[in-house]
Amino acid sequence: MLPASKTWSRRELADAAKLNEQVRDVQEFLSNPPFVVLRRTETWNVTGGADTPITWQSSSSNGFTLVNSGSNVTGAKVKYPGRYRFYFAICGRVSGGSSEFSHLSPYLAVDGTVVQRSTATVETQDYMDTAYVDAFLDLEAGQTVSGVVWITGSGRKGALAVDPQQREVTQLFGYWIGQ
Repeated sequence: MLPASKTWSRRELADAAKLNEQVRDVQEFLSNPPFVVLRRTETWNVTGGADTPITWQSSSSNGFTLVNSGSNVTGAKVKYPGRYRFYFAICGRVSGGSSEFSHLSPYLAVDGTVVQRSTATVETQDYMDTAYVDAFLDLEAGQTVSGVVWITGSGRKGALAVDPQQREVTQLFGYWIGQ
């Protein structure tokens, strides 16, 4: 949310403090709006058939409080209300199971509730694939955004962010776009 604007009375003279409040503080916010970037730096193995919250080892943020579980980040808590754009992508290989087809699904969750999802169909086992979800979310201060992954069940397993290329793709990022 933009810094609150000063209300001026008629015939009130502008002084440095008022102008700073009206111009400088707003300019500072707009030149460095809230953002978050979360990345995997390690291979992550997922068992099919269940929603699995993703954890992150690398992060960069402004205007977010990172939610941690041990040494990993599990989500990002919004400090400023507004409209945000979030992009969450996963890259990896699905293997196991009785058929060649599988699904790789990333979900965006707010306070633990899935708000947006996507699915990619993997046609051949052990073939590297990417799935992503892109969403505009109206968020209040204190809400937490996180990523969840689901892989088709039937004994399948997924290995995500195995090599440097997959780690580059597997990320969650979001930024403030307005009120």
